[in-house]
Amino acid sequence: MKSSTKILTASAIAAIPAYLITTQLTLPDWLTLILGATIYLLTYIITAPLIGAINPTDIQNLKETLEGFGPLSYIIKIH
Repeated sequence: MKSSTKILTASAIAAIPAYLITTQLTLPDWLTLILGATIYLLTYIITAPLIGAINPTDIQNLKETLEGFGPLSYIIKIH
């Protein structure tokens, strides 16, 4: 499977629980957005490496990219 297909698959898998949970809530829209984004990101972060959408080289590239963010890089630092 190509990497773009793996990324799309991980994205689709992550979208399912985010959609199912947020459509059942009766919270303010801004809170639903934050909750949905959090669910999506957590699911994607777990799913992407499991199906091989992200490899160690990708993580190293992300670390190098984030170093250019200055003080913000300490907040979003990847170990």
